[in-house]
Amino acid sequence: MSSTQILLEKIQALPPERLGEVENFVDFLSAKSRRLAALDRLLAVAPALEERRGAGDDRGRDSSRGRCRARRVDHKTRLRIVLDTNVVLSALLWRGTPYRLLETIRQNENIKLFSSQKLLEELAEVLTRPGPAKRLALFDITARQVLAIMSRPSILLRHTPVREL
Repeated sequence: MSSTQILLEKIQALPPERLGEVENFVDFLSAKSRRLAALDRLLAVAPALEERRGAGDDRGRDSSRGRCRARRVDHKTRLRIVLDTNVVLSALLWRGTPYRLLETIRQNENIKLFSSQKLLEELAEVLTRPGPAKRLALFDITARQVLAIMSRPSILLRHTPVREL
């Protein structure tokens, strides 16, 4: 019997009221796969940005107008990112794609991490839960240390509530 058949039998054996939970979990896994694919695409962009920056734009650097143009070119090559709390949490607690993304951001000066006080507060709340706190302990780090690290490279943005339509 294949693993798919075994899984289907287990799902069929569940009480009808539990099937919604299975459907929600499958939807969660699908969304997670899409997010990870998006993170992989984002990681693929980082080397291209570095290459563009390395090539530079030497035209007109002798004049002040040329210097301004060169600064604008550099400004355009910077990638600005705001990471969702779940992505940051995954990056901190496991070593998958979110971790590689955070490491790429940390190592690449062309990528700037932005955050907000609300996101840091949410991260603090999540990191103090028993599961994440236990996982952090395996890495010999506390929630307070993580927040200090996450606040350092970030530029805090002012939280602006979005109006409902």
